[in-house]
Amino acid sequence: MKKYCTMLACLYVAGMLNAGDYVFDFGPKEGKKAAEGITLVDVKDIYSAEKKSGWEKPLRAVAFTRELDARVDEQTRDGICSAEGAKENPAANDVTFIADIPDGFYQMEVAVGDSAKGECRQNICVDVNGLTMIPEPGVGGWGQVVKKSFPAEVKDGKLKVRFYCSPIKNDLSRLSLLSLALKQLTAEADIKKAKEELLKVTVPVKEKAE
Repeated sequence: MKKYCTMLACLYVAGMLNAGDYVFDFGPKEGKKAAEGITLVDVKDIYSAEKKSGWEKPLRAVAFTRELDARVDEQTRDGICSAEGAKENPAANDVTFIADIPDGFYQMEVAVGDSAKGECRQNICVDVNGLTMIPEPGVGGWGQVVKKSFPAEVKDGKLKVRFYCSPIKNDLSRLSLLSLALKQLTAEADIKKAKEELLKVTVPVKEKAE
């Protein structure tokens, strides 16, 4: 089977995840079987201590699935999309995903967008545990799946990833979330590099939409 992503090359779909590797696949669960180590997350999965991962609050969103092609794999062919655009409903385009994950430094990759050529998702931004990692004006475009990789530090056993649309909104601004993956860093050199990169993140976190 295909690799989960290019940036985190050691994360595979076919049950080859190591301890400290996490993959959350956003989208419909019906008729889908996750490979070992991958957590399926749909619009109804609300975080609880028992579940250990899920959305901070109920979503106003729908799940979708696209056809497989050269640009997408099993994780990025489907996802979760806001039911309304950010211009009409900012709050529906401001959501937080929570997961219980051991403290430490990780390399994270998020995949957002929509591979359908007739669909456009723009201005998608990401904050991770209080730091803005994909700032304004955000990412996206017509028929695009966008993958971004960056370091993250988990403290107190909680990872909080906020997805939202930039205040620079237009009729095409809308969240479309595909997947999230983390690989724990263990080598001293990798941890040092992650710390240095995180120290450079100075973009202030925006307030959540009402």
